Amino acid sequence: RILLDHIKCAVFELPFQADERFGQENLQAVLGLLQEEGFVDCVDGRWYWMNESYPADAVSLRSVSSDNFVVVDVSDEATVIGEVDFTAATATLYEQAIYLVEGTQYQVERLDFDRRKAYVRPVDSDYYTDAITYTKVSVLEEFGRGDWVTAGVVGAVAPVRGGTAPSVGSVPNERLGVGCHGEVHVTSRVVGFKKIKFYTNENVGSGELDLAEQEMHTTAYWLVLARTFVKRLPFAGSDRRDGVVGLGFAMRQVAQLLLMCDYHDIGLAIHGDQVRPFGRRPEEPVVEATLNDPTIFVYDNYPGGIGFSEPLFNLHDRLLANARALVERCPCDAGCPACVGPIGKAGPRAKEVALALLGSLSPDAPLLGESS
Repeated sequence: RILLDHIKCAVFELPFQADERFGQENLQAVLGLLQEEGFVDCVDGRWYWMNESYPADAVSLRSVSSDNFVVVDVSDEATVIGEVDFTAATATLYEQAIYLVEGTQYQVERLDFDRRKAYVRPVDSDYYTDAITYTKVSVLEEFGRGDWVTAGVVGAVAPVRGGTAPSVGSVPNERLGVGCHGEVHVTSRVVGFKKIKFYTNENVGSGELDLAEQEMHTTAYWLVLARTFVKRLPFAGSDRRDGVVGLGFAMRQVAQLLLMCDYHDIGLAIHGDQVRPFGRRPEEPVVEATLNDPTIFVYDNYPGGIGFSEPLFNLHDRLLANARALVERCPCDAGCPACVGPIGKAGPRAKEVALALLGSLSPDAPLLGESS
C-alpha cells in the first residue's frame, strides 16, 4: 500500500516512461495494476495520471493509515483535542484510560469505535494507565531462513555481573537457533489495563476490557530457539520462560538502533512452549502455545510492512551480538528497562537466563559503533 501511494503521487506530478524504474520495484507491473483500477493509462509509451482525485490527500505524514480516531473533550463544549492512528487507538483510548495532551490529563469516558471517536474529560489523577495486549503471530510465508546456530563448545559459560551464569551443557553440532523472515498475520487484542502510580510505578489497580481483535498482515523477522536447547538450561521452567521474554526485549532494543527506527515502528511477540507474554497478570494461567520451539517475532508494526524484516534478517549476527553486549554491559543486577525489561515484567532471573541463551547463540560480529 505504501508503494502504491508513492507511485500514485509520483505519476501525478510527472509521467513515467515505459522503461523507467522506481528503486528496485517492478514499476511496470505496479503501473499495470493501477491501470486496471482506473488511476493511470499508457499513451505513446508514457504513463499518465487519469483519475480526478488528488493522491497526496490520501497520504498521512503522521501514520500509515488515514482511518484515525478523533479525541473529543466534552467537559464544556465538544472540542477536538487530538487524533490517534487506528492501530494505536485500542491500546490508548479504551474506557477509563488516562490520555495526556500537552501535560493535561484526560480520562476516556466512551470509545465510539464505529464513528472513530473517543470522548474524554479532564481529570487530576496521580496514576497513568497501561494497556494489557495479547498478540498472536502466524507465519504465512517464509521468505528466507539462515543457517542453524550449532553448539561448538560443550558447557559454554555466559558471564553476568558479579559472577557467571550456570554453564549450558550442549551436544556438539546440536541445533540451537535460527533466524528467518517472511510474511506474517498479526492478531492483537486489548484484554485489560493497569493503573500505574506516577514516580513509584506502583500498580494501584486494574480493569478488564473486551475490545475487538485487530488483525494485520505485515512482515517480520523471527528467531527460532530449539526446544531441546531451551529445556536443558539449568533453570526452573518459569525462569526459562522469563529468559526468553527478556531476550526478546533486548533484541527489540537493539533492533530499533540497527534499523534506525522508532520504538513503536516495530512490534514484539513471543510464542513457544508455555512462553509467558509481557503484561500477563499473575492470576491468569499460562496458555500453552501453538509452536513447539520458542520463537521471538520482531515485526513491522504497520499493515503490509515497511521493509524492516529483510534488513534485520541480514543483520541477524549483529543483532544477537549487540543484544549480548547490551545485557552483559548493563550495570543493573537482575534486569531493567534498558536491557531485558523491568523485573516486574520479565522476572527476577530473566537477565541471567537471557545471557545463558546469548552465550551460546551470539557469534563474533561487529558491535554498534564498530566497523564491520
